[in-house]
Amino acid sequence: MTSTEEANAYLTERSLLHKNATHNCWAYMTGPDKNNWYFSDNGEPSGTAGKPILGSIESTDVTNVAVMVTRYFGGIKLGVRGLIDAYSSTAKNAILKAGIYKYTIGKKIKIISSYNIWNRILYDFKFVEPKSTEFTDKVQAYFVIPQEYSELVESRLRQYEAVDSMVSHVWGEEIIDKTDKIA
Repeated sequence: MTSTEEANAYLTERSLLHKNATHNCWAYMTGPDKNNWYFSDNGEPSGTAGKPILGSIESTDVTNVAVMVTRYFGGIKLGVRGLIDAYSSTAKNAILKAGIYKYTIGKKIKIISSYNIWNRILYDFKFVEPKSTEFTDKVQAYFVIPQEYSELVESRLRQYEAVDSMVSHVWGEEIIDKTDKIA
């Protein structure tokens, strides 16, 4: 999820699944700068549920995430410290169990090349793997180029196009690409 709207929709859906719960406490954080966040104690004492959940999000250094911890009261009062510890550890365990992935903001590109230059292109663009490649009378490959490399890629491809008429490229849309599982 990448927006407040997506986070709220997810949290509303989860709350409806557990509408008979005593508490559906949650927090979310979105945006690459991690500056869009919110939390709710949902009836627990102030600062004992939503804020510890947000703290777990911050301590795992993730963004574009929403975490809800659902509690059905079982007759044992945990006290303020007990609630904070329970919500914090449950949220952190949920984040780690779900897995933490790295996403890259990039742009799709299709590169067409002769076989003569293909290995040079792969060498110059070794920072990224082709998403798919077709080998016919020419090589046609699709990449997602991270934002920080787009000017370099454009410059190199123009150099290749100047020396080989079979080389061409077409930029596509900007996307968010899941690249690596971190934890």
